[in-house]
Amino acid sequence: MTEGPSLFHLATPLALLILAGCHGTAQTSSGADYLSRYQSSAPAVESSTTYHKVSDGEVVEETIERVSTDELVRRAAEIEPLLQLPARIGIARIDRGQLAALPEQELQLWAPLVQKFSSKGSFVPVDPFLADYTVQAVLPQDRRALSGDAKHVLTKIRLGAARQHLDAVLVYEVGVSTSNRSDYRALSDLTTLGGGFVRSQSIEVEGRARALLIDVRNGYPYGTAMTSIDLSEKLPSWASNEREAEVRDRAVVTITRKLVPEIQQLVSDLVAHMETRVAQKS
Repeated sequence: MTEGPSLFHLATPLALLILAGCHGTAQTSSGADYLSRYQSSAPAVESSTTYHKVSDGEVVEETIERVSTDELVRRAAEIEPLLQLPARIGIARIDRGQLAALPEQELQLWAPLVQKFSSKGSFVPVDPFLADYTVQAVLPQDRRALSGDAKHVLTKIRLGAARQHLDAVLVYEVGVSTSNRSDYRALSDLTTLGGGFVRSQSIEVEGRARALLIDVRNGYPYGTAMTSIDLSEKLPSWASNEREAEVRDRAVVTITRKLVPEIQQLVSDLVAHMETRVAQKS
């Protein structure tokens, strides 16, 4: 199916986790081991000098440092898995670019995951209210305005999870894309299912969910997962905003239900990786 305009927003941090079909990946590899096989002859910093003339005519010399690509690669790889079992793992839900509370229906969907891995630790929802409070408590005043920006939502989640003393956090997000066969109206500016319709249209609808499991303390990525589902149906024009919300909520639950088994497999793979590493060290 061809991806069309987004109906509800997938935030920038998770939009990069584009995997084909239903798939998940897990990792526990060491950054130090990886970099031990990485020899770079390029300088870490490439410097250049520019000159600026100020208003009174004085010439001031300014040095601008440019970091080399090899150095950026080293910094990206220089990270270690810290997770040990049993662990406290948070569950954080992103809704339209912001950390949101888990509705009761979605909490019930995650119950099989909690039960299956109960011997490996506990799963705790990340509290949005506590995350907001933590941001205000620990961020410098000049950075607090960034706390509501979708680009910084993962930072906010990590801060909230740290306040709850969680070891890792599973961040997930659900979205819907459409491919409208008619030229009737563009849907790219809409944030709810069905909004903007004034008559019934036949629309191809694909639901997608993406997830990222990261270490709270250093951001190590333990795994990613994605799933998609065909939600195509005849969508009528909505008589009220309440009807739009009902359809949207139903779609989110449907997509999340399909994501849960992918996360279960991801966690199973992660546990296997961790147990193998422990066995190799013993």
